[in-house]
Amino acid sequence: MRAVLNWAPKAAWSIADTASTSLASLVLSMSVAREGGVMQLGLFAMLLSIHVLVRSFVAAGVTGPLQVISIFSQEDAPSIRGSIAAGLAAIYLLASLLLVGLYLLADGPVIGFQPAHVALLVLAIGLNNWQEFCRSVLLGEGQHRQAASISLVSAAVQLLLCLALIVLQRRTGDQMVDVSAVLGVMSIGGAFGVAVGSRRTARLIRLSRDRIARDLRRVVTFGSWGAASILVSILYNQGLYFILGATEGAASVGLFEGPRLLVAPVVLLVMSWSNAVVPHATRAFVASGIERAVAILLKSGLFLVAATSVYVATLMLASEEVLRVVLGDAFQDARDTLLFWAIASVAMVVGTIVSSIFQITGNPSQGFFSRAVAAVSAFGCAFPLIATYGEAGAAMARCVGEVVICIANLLFAWQLARRLSRRPVEGDRIEASA
Repeated sequence: MRAVLNWAPKAAWSIADTASTSLASLVLSMSVAREGGVMQLGLFAMLLSIHVLVRSFVAAGVTGPLQVISIFSQEDAPSIRGSIAAGLAAIYLLASLLLVGLYLLADGPVIGFQPAHVALLVLAIGLNNWQEFCRSVLLGEGQHRQAASISLVSAAVQLLLCLALIVLQRRTGDQMVDVSAVLGVMSIGGAFGVAVGSRRTARLIRLSRDRIARDLRRVVTFGSWGAASILVSILYNQGLYFILGATEGAASVGLFEGPRLLVAPVVLLVMSWSNAVVPHATRAFVASGIERAVAILLKSGLFLVAATSVYVATLMLASEEVLRVVLGDAFQDARDTLLFWAIASVAMVVGTIVSSIFQITGNPSQGFFSRAVAAVSAFGCAFPLIATYGEAGAAMARCVGEVVICIANLLFAWQLARRLSRRPVEGDRIEASA
């Protein structure tokens, strides 16, 4: 009980940190849905899926490992962060060139995308990923309040600008809340977050040119499996948006994305739990072994599963009314799509809790194999389901993927826990200090 009370302040700041970012993203998407309509939401959802893909790739392959490595290599942490900063700049440059190149190679606008959309997306990706890097540096140092301040400032700016656009649209009658405007809001919010984050992390980052290649190899070696897992996830997650958009159109993507917004608070809970609990469980694994780490994950995870189940059940009981009131009349018949999103969210929560064992014990390859199996299952059924049921079929495919991941993670984690429980802790520590 004492440990829980001691950890509560950090957990509270972690929740505020993640909540502010997720709330801003949720409000922006809902504003596009209500003020811009189904078509604009579909376009925004596809662009946002690219943004999420890059952010998730960086988090899994770079900034996530950074938090763990900082715990094991405190003396070298500033230089490692400087090397990662250089690597992030290279990743951003490559991603920007790839996005612009793909657009230019396409014959005309891609599924309704415009040049301004691509330009603003590239800007938002760069600013928001640097903001996340600053947050990861502070979280690795255990400075949860300072990390939260970055997200809070960025979110506040985005929410105020979004509110201003909505007020202007309703007063003038002109279309102010559209894809370009919201991407611009994201970029401005990211710029404020970068300004705050850079100031708070300036003394925690040291760039040593002679260490860049060595440090990046070290981070990439540890984070490669996590990054590969994210790339595999494209097939059953972000890829579904573009399969649906290419076969059914942007409006169908909007009807697919709308119900997802209602289960988005579940993702908020999971991210807050991960930021608060995983570093704590990692330290417990180093100090006391796998049994202590698993106990922390399971005890905190039970509360997470319970909260998710209550929220999802309440949502489904009043699904039609919630869809109409929150998103608008165009979404009130999307109950089936919402149902499969709800099931997928519960499976995602359980799978994430279990997969944390892979991260804290330095076995990220297990998470990759789980996602690979899920991608094959989900992608295999995506085309026939979408062709038959449209946006509801895409939600079914997503649900299949999350359920398969959950089952696979449980099997792999059970085997891993049994194996590690027979070894001394030193034999299984993450090779971050190598």
